[in-house]
Formats: sequence, structure tokens, C-alpha cells
Amino acid sequence: MNRRAIGWGLAFLAAGIVVLAAWLPGSEGWALGPRIGMGTLLCVLGLVFVAGSFAGAIRNRTEAVDGKGGCPVGATCSCGHFNFKPRKACRQCGAATLYTTA
Repeated sequence: MNRRAIGWGLAFLAAGIVVLAAWLPGSEGWALGPRIGMGTLLCVLGLVFVAGSFAGAIRNRTEAVDGKGGCPVGATCSCGHFNFKPRKACRQCGAATLYTTA
């Protein structure tokens, strides 16, 4: 989790809300279309920064620890049986499944 990115994201989000609510001094005279466009851009940028700061934590939580890939589905064994579910041993012959890179 990157606290700096969260801070920037919250700052962009706050700036977007300020622009959308027309709380900037002199922004009452702005046209509605550009104000909505700029406010939406700032809010989306803020949400991307906040969500992106958690990407590493999510990847570490969902990735396999053994380094053989993110998902064991699709592993085959020496007999050639395809593994549809995450298993460590083959259902047909009982041998360990092998991870192949595609």
C-alpha cells in the first residue's frame, strides 16, 4: 500500500469535488459542461490513484506463493489429464500436477 499515492488520490478527489460543486472563487461563471468534464476527470484520476495504491497488496494476496503461476487451474500431469480444479495431485493417476507456461 502506497500512502503517498493515497494522499495524491484523495487530493485529486477533493479537487474534483470542489470543481463540481463550484466552490472555487469565480467558478460560478463557468459553463456547466467544462466544469463537469474537469471535475469528472479529477475525480476519476483520484480514484485511479487510490485504487492503484492497493494493486500490489491485492497481487501479493492472490498470487501463488510457490512462484509457479497465479492459478493452478490448467495444470497437467504425466498421464496428460487436464486439471480443471486447483489440485496438487491428478485425479486419474495420483501423480503431482505440473505447471506449464503458455
